[in-house]
Amino acid sequence: MTNTNVAITIWWRTILLNTLFTGAWAVFKTGMVVFIVMIILVVAGFIITLPLLPLVSLLLKFQRSIPYAAHVRYTWLRAMLVLMVWLFYCGIQLIATSQWLPDDIICYAGIGTSVAVLAAAAFTRRDIVSLPSVTSPCENAPQLKTLPDV
Repeated sequence: MTNTNVAITIWWRTILLNTLFTGAWAVFKTGMVVFIVMIILVVAGFIITLPLLPLVSLLLKFQRSIPYAAHVRYTWLRAMLVLMVWLFYCGIQLIATSQWLPDDIICYAGIGTSVAVLAAAAFTRRDIVSLPSVTSPCENAPQLKTLPDV
C-alpha cells in the first residue's frame, strides 16, 4: 500500500467512526429525528475534511522516515493525528468566533474525533506498520575516517 491509500483509509474510517459516536450520543440525547441530520453531516464531514487528506499522507511519509522501531513510529503517528484534530477544531473555532480556545461544543467534538482517529489508526495498524521505512539520506553518506590514536 502507499501513503495515499493508507491516508484515505484512516480518513474515511475516522469520519464514519466519528459519525457513529456522535450519532449514537445524539440519538440517545434527542431522539431519532437527528438521524437525518447525521446523514447530512457524514457527507459534509467528507467534504470539509478533504483538505486534511494530504496532511495525513505527509504525516505517514514523515512517520516512515523516523529511525526508530515500528511501534514507536506508530505511536508518533497517532499523537500527530490527534494533534491535527485539535488544531483543526481550534482553527474552526478561530474562524467562527475569533477565539482560539475551544468552547464546550468544540471540546466534545474534539474528544469524539480524537477517539475516532485513534480507533481508525488502530483498525489500520497492519497497513501502517507494513509501509516500508524510508532511509535517511544521512545514512548513505560516506563516513569520515578517524585518525588513529597515538
